Amino acid sequence: MPNTNKKKQALEDKLEFKLEFKLESKLNLLESAFISISDKDKLRNLLLDLLTPNEIDSLSGRLMAAKLIKEKIPYRSIHAQTGVSLVTISRVARSLNYGYGGYELFLSNIKKDDIK
Repeated sequence: MPNTNKKKQALEDKLEFKLEFKLESKLNLLESAFISISDKDKLRNLLLDLLTPNEIDSLSGRLMAAKLIKEKIPYRSIHAQTGVSLVTISRVARSLNYGYGGYELFLSNIKKDDIK
């Protein structure tokens, strides 16, 4: 029985490595696409080609939720203003508190007029 557990663990570790590797290579591709564009109009064109209207709505809703969370707006008010689900708002808040700092970087670099 212990040998079976070792095999199972080895298989799970291998699968996890493959998933992390795939995610890493996909992130590298996205990073290359975005970092190569410095012109706002060209970036807009890439986003319009790359994302569906629903994906644009979802991503922009998360960014707006991050801004409102930082302003200490209650989650239900954020939901009412943005249509973003309470679950997603909670995930954004968790990322703001325990994530990689991406939302913070975004919020520190935007102009107040960019998010309405």
